[in-house]
Amino acid sequence: MGAFQLVGGSRDAALLIRLESGSYTVVVDGKGPRGDALVEVYEIE
Repeated sequence: MGAFQLVGGSRDAALLIRLESGSYTVVVDGKGPRGDALVEVYEIE
């Protein structure tokens, strides 16, 4: 599942949840200076 393995000690994170069909908004908020964030969504069966 996913594009790559999560390595211990990294700042990568994953969340597996079940959602009903519909539209959703993702908000990314971090601490410190501005940076880039990448959010990927996968459908699994």
